[in-house]
Amino acid sequence: MILSDSKVCSYLKLRTNIDPSSIDYDTSLIKTGTLDSLQLIELIIWLEKETNAPVEMDNLLTDNDITIQAIVNYLNAYQLK
Repeated sequence: MILSDSKVCSYLKLRTNIDPSSIDYDTSLIKTGTLDSLQLIELIIWLEKETNAPVEMDNLLTDNDITIQAIVNYLNAYQLK
């Protein structure tokens, strides 16, 4: 099953008070301050629960940053394995 971006957006809205519809999917979530360090850790824990495996940070981060699109791509790529 491929996860839709709506699942990622729902998580972000619920857990971080981010309105994903107001953010471009390629916008930096770290550099813009959209995610703080605690929220990033919570996101990683959620990703590990969704995939039932440790997060491979090299596959998730781009230039030491993360975007909504990167999260969606990571989950979809993991599920295709």
